[in-house]
Amino acid sequence: MLRPALVLWTGLALVLAGCQSGNSKNSNVALAATMQKPVVTVVPVVDRSHSDLNWNLSQELTQAVQQNLLKHGNFHLMGPDKVALSLKKLGSAHDPFGENIEWTKRLFPQDEFVVFMELVKHDEIPLSKGGSPQDSPAELVMTVRLCVIDLRGSQPKVVLQELVHDTQHIPKQFNKANFDQVPWGNETFDVSPLGIAHAQLTKELTHRIEEYILLSGTR
Repeated sequence: MLRPALVLWTGLALVLAGCQSGNSKNSNVALAATMQKPVVTVVPVVDRSHSDLNWNLSQELTQAVQQNLLKHGNFHLMGPDKVALSLKKLGSAHDPFGENIEWTKRLFPQDEFVVFMELVKHDEIPLSKGGSPQDSPAELVMTVRLCVIDLRGSQPKVVLQELVHDTQHIPKQFNKANFDQVPWGNETFDVSPLGIAHAQLTKELTHRIEEYILLSGTR
């Protein structure tokens, strides 16, 4: 007959063993779920907008899209070091929006999908014809060329290539003639018309990227 203390310790040992087994199974499930996520590289935004903003628009928009994707948790994103290593091999002849995209397989060998973005327009346009710019509200017009390439097959395949347009109304008191725009990184940037506009644009880009990659993953 087992003594009460021995019974107690035996019971605790069994419980702990069960917990460890359960934790191990949970870890394996979590690891399997992570490994099933598409492996994606988001290449930093190429800024061809010639805007007059005094910070790095490419860095701002790239970081916002990456943060949105990480927050949603649908993909495994390549880290900045591995992305930088691939970009070192990227030359002027490598055009993701051109007909020849075979080079993407060589430059991004560990990826399943690669995302390219090009900011082609970022213009604040006064809405009033004539008169002083100070007296006119404006429209912020933004356009990003977006390309998502599937690298899983023997040949890379474009699954999305489109122009993403977005606009934001700018009241006259906040147009660039009247308002000293707070820069990205300032604590009030996110609530400024420009900060709101950029958040709206990057959310739309994130949505398009997720939609097409997840759709491709089910095929």
